[in-house]
Amino acid sequence: MWYLQHQRVLRSSPQQYTDILQQMERTASNVARKELQAQGVPKEQVEEQARDFARAFVSSTPLRPFSFQTEYEIHNHGDTLLLRGSEPAFSPQGVESVWWEVLYDKNAVIAHPTRWSLSGRSYDSHTFTRSLAAGAGTPRVRVWKRNINGALYRLPRFPVCITPELVVLLSGVSPMLLYQQEWSLQQEDAEKWVLAQRVGEGELAPFTLRMTFLKSKNGAPAAAEVVRDDNRYREVYRVTSWRLERGVWVPEAIHDVRLTDLYEERREWRLKHCGPVPSDNGFVIPKGMPVADYRLQGERITLDDVHTRGDLAVGYEWKGTLPTEDQLHRLRAKSANESVSQSGSTSTLWRILPPLLLILIGAYWYWRVRRAERRA
Repeated sequence: MWYLQHQRVLRSSPQQYTDILQQMERTASNVARKELQAQGVPKEQVEEQARDFARAFVSSTPLRPFSFQTEYEIHNHGDTLLLRGSEPAFSPQGVESVWWEVLYDKNAVIAHPTRWSLSGRSYDSHTFTRSLAAGAGTPRVRVWKRNINGALYRLPRFPVCITPELVVLLSGVSPMLLYQQEWSLQQEDAEKWVLAQRVGEGELAPFTLRMTFLKSKNGAPAAAEVVRDDNRYREVYRVTSWRLERGVWVPEAIHDVRLTDLYEERREWRLKHCGPVPSDNGFVIPKGMPVADYRLQGERITLDDVHTRGDLAVGYEWKGTLPTEDQLHRLRAKSANESVSQSGSTSTLWRILPPLLLILIGAYWYWRVRRAERRA
């Protein structure tokens, strides 16, 4: 079990952050107004609903700074891996939580939202409702394809902060499973080896991974760095203390930093307990939970794919087992032939948030560049 302290700080000034939020609110209001008009909402209601939506959207933006503490359980069963932990969820009421179980099975990665606290109310997957406040809807079970060789890839819309690099450092999974690209030896001295691989496909790609292995710790991975080719995103992982458990060196504390143009995230991981795992992982999804299944897109699906194509996930209700890929194809064909009406303007508005957020961020950076040019 690991204890996690998670903090996000802005790299922009307070005035720049205020400018970002104001621009986001204006753009969100304009987008909402057009969407409401297209839905035939009465003219006298459009302005009020657009304004309320824009304010709610800005107050729940994931760009906000925050501080968050939680615990993670990690059960390594050899052929399967189970993660349990919570992540911050953003709502107009502030930073709240969603608790997840993530199972790395032989052929799939399955993320199950077990509990969530949103808009001042608490829910769990056994007594879930399909209609939450602000039209946000029930968090869905998410399913991705896993490489037949057990390779670890980054996954779009992955609900927890556990990257493939952290899976290796926190659970003892072999680093040779990372992306399964060709490793090259970059450095060797009396203390360590430094290996690197370039990942050209999949989420976050293209990027370079460098990992350090300590000779004094029997070759255990001690640090990792992920850098995108455009240098606009960087992750740094460093083991700061060790513990000897039954003859094996395991990390006792890990420092984790993620840097973007807009913000910096810092995570401090501390090992609370290390011991045998139960034979039964206890991973159970209640029947009827809504599922978004991305397996037909392969293990290298990206967030850009999800944003540019809205039909990547196959939706269905959980019936106790995963459908086969043949069954997924039939489910997709069936849903394509059905006309599903979406009622409720608020619900429709919240469904356009992911692409809207990308537009807003892009607009902000364009505005910054133009302002710098004018000053020059």
